[in-house]
Amino acid sequence: MSPAHQLQTLLSEIPAYEAADIVSLLALAAALQSALYARILALQHQAALPDTDYLLNIDQIANHLGKSTKWLRDNMASLPFALQGGKERHFSARGLEQWISKHRAAKMAAAPPLERRQHAR
Repeated sequence: MSPAHQLQTLLSEIPAYEAADIVSLLALAAALQSALYARILALQHQAALPDTDYLLNIDQIANHLGKSTKWLRDNMASLPFALQGGKERHFSARGLEQWISKHRAAKMAAAPPLERRQHAR
């Protein structure tokens, strides 16, 4: 049964739900909506990646990341998009974009939830 059909079945059963069921289903529906939105954003990002990869030099990468070329040289071993052939240092543009996306997602997942502010009366 397709996901759309499963949802249609759930919708048809709503008149039989009790209040407690509705509250828990509303929470699940919100979680489903968030997960689907995150998935569509990921798919759109993948579609925006270039079909072919190209190489960037150390100055281009430093400018893009806002880092110094010294920082890049010192951290090349930990950068998965860094390619080294002899003394030449090149960087994969596609690898860089994937690395940035991965780190943004990890940073967002680790961020604490927004706290509610209590209004002083």
